[in-house]
Amino acid sequence: MKTTNRTKLAISIAFALSYSATSGFVVAQNNEEQEVEAITVVGKSVSYANNQTSEEMIKQQTSMTSVLATIDNLPGVLINEGDTFGADDWSTSISIRGFQVDLSQQQIGMTVDGIANGNSNYGGGAKANRYIDTENLARVDVSQGTADIASRSHEALGGTLDFVTIDPGLEERLVVSTTFAEFDGRKFFARYETGEIAKDTFAWFSMSNQESSDWMDQAAENVRDHFAAKVMSTLGDVDLTAYASYDDTHEDNYQRIYGFAQFEQNSEWDQLTSEWTGIPYQDQAYRRGWSTLRENFFTYLKADFDIGDVAFSTNVYYHNNEGRGDWVPPYLVNVTDDGEGVGHSEVVSGNTVYGGDILGQIFFVDSAGVQLSPIDGCESSISFPYGGAGAEYDPGCYEQGAIPVGSY
Repeated sequence: MKTTNRTKLAISIAFALSYSATSGFVVAQNNEEQEVEAITVVGKSVSYANNQTSEEMIKQQTSMTSVLATIDNLPGVLINEGDTFGADDWSTSISIRGFQVDLSQQQIGMTVDGIANGNSNYGGGAKANRYIDTENLARVDVSQGTADIASRSHEALGGTLDFVTIDPGLEERLVVSTTFAEFDGRKFFARYETGEIAKDTFAWFSMSNQESSDWMDQAAENVRDHFAAKVMSTLGDVDLTAYASYDDTHEDNYQRIYGFAQFEQNSEWDQLTSEWTGIPYQDQAYRRGWSTLRENFFTYLKADFDIGDVAFSTNVYYHNNEGRGDWVPPYLVNVTDDGEGVGHSEVVSGNTVYGGDILGQIFFVDSAGVQLSPIDGCESSISFPYGGAGAEYDPGCYEQGAIPVGSY
């Protein structure tokens, strides 16, 4: 078989690459020595499955859906949201190979463009859908199992989700979209890409407004306003990236399903009601009383540069989360000893007490605000929610004229 000099060169290079990842070597060709440039192969060991969303996976989702939904098709990843739009953080949970992010657990790290963004649980943080519109998402990098040492997340790292935003375009353009959906769903989105606004400097700015309701009764009021911007610039040998987002949301929550028996009882109802009954025990399940109102502001500045053969990446970030979660307890907490036979001060709106001991709970009062007790031997006819309640909650177990009281 005749072997050409070019074939010999290719075989020699392949042999050298298989022998050493980084090497300088000499190849013999027609008995003449020719030096070939050193070839460097850079890699890292990965113990667990790493995945990345594709453009097709992102296109499967509408702009109404949360960015979390884009990763639901990846193996080993499970996203649970109250509805198709992901319009309720209370009922949202994320699972990667058994590690959880939910109301009380944050075992999975989340980053935006590789930058830490505070906690991701419900009680005092935010998930990535608070920082990114679906239209501004480039991809999601999913690291399953123990996170990469380079991850900047400060949460327990049973895996990481890195949500990567799109880079500014090279040309000036305006992107506008309008989406209408079932359950009173609609979204308006606009993004302006500046093109080159200064030497090697590009940016985009976006805004969106989104509304939807629950899929059962259309009683919920879900509203979200979102603003974001990204700037990329090169100053000398330093690449700078800045990102900022502001998110203002009002969500009426979904109740979580707690077991198969509850699901089988009615698979299309989450045990929250759309009508106000005037009975505090039943109205604790009134959907509009279960609300999340949050404002999130997140920003970072990142610098990438080389010093000699060493590449550096450094950043600063800021996250501020303000808001509240609403509920309507079917009682008032008694915290002030107002004396025997005296109207409870807790009944008067605007009275605020800080600290102190809980003296009991108030369910019904008379016209003077004095606490009443249920009729002896009365059995409650209340059967909803949570399997029913005792006589102290049932207006049928009090004399006529008793006034129910509750909290907010």
